[in-house]
Amino acid sequence: MALSDTSPSTATSMGKRPPRIVSDRSLAALAVLNFFLADARDGLGPFLDAFLATRGWSSFELGLMATVGGLIGLAATPLCGALVDGTSWKRALIAGPVLLVTVAALITLVSPEPVIVWAGQIGTAVVGAVIGPALAGLTLGLVGERLFSQQIARNEFWNHGGNFASLFAVFVAVSLFGQAGMVWLMIVTALGALAAIAMIDPARIDHRIARGLDASNDGMREGQGSPEAERHSPAPANVEAASPAERPSGLDVLLKAAASFSSPSFS
Repeated sequence: MALSDTSPSTATSMGKRPPRIVSDRSLAALAVLNFFLADARDGLGPFLDAFLATRGWSSFELGLMATVGGLIGLAATPLCGALVDGTSWKRALIAGPVLLVTVAALITLVSPEPVIVWAGQIGTAVVGAVIGPALAGLTLGLVGERLFSQQIARNEFWNHGGNFASLFAVFVAVSLFGQAGMVWLMIVTALGALAAIAMIDPARIDHRIARGLDASNDGMREGQGSPEAERHSPAPANVEAASPAERPSGLDVLLKAAASFSSPSFS
């Protein structure tokens, strides 16, 4: 049976629960994306240190590179979040970094010169900082603020499953095929992530909701198309006329989601 997107009427009948993963093509693709991103977003990952150590890199050099890359990625994260909030190209902001990280990792394997390694790792840190906010915005735009916490939990489930699978695959690929196995593994995970991105229906992404705007029409657009719902629903906010202070960003929604986990309700 082919996967298909859930219609508004079906979503309404499901109440507060997200649609079942097998009945919604975009959410199924989101699960597959999180699975492959576990490996595709990090390039060589922990394999890099072992690879460079065999090329004469010292522990100090490896630690320094990891520290500098981490600090640069940390500094770039707020700017990347603002970029995600201001654009509707959220799928491209995941696909582009996946391609760049994979290419940088392959070049590092072919020519592990210090300049190439440093440039590749700094570039990986910067573009990798885009993936997190873009994935959160994509998720929020697909399911809305009310279902965001549940879907993030599902994302993490598939991401951790992908971590386990990628580590096992690295062990098997390197043991059997050496460096060539690592190359093909990176290509497969990158292609898997890109295929999953292509399967997400862009029409399902509400970019206003992805920024935390117009939350009254979030989720799976419950009641959309119903004349009764349209008569009683509040008019959408005028985003352009609102002041900057009245324009909540995706960060506001992320903070609300974190608060919902740390402050359980007893009602």
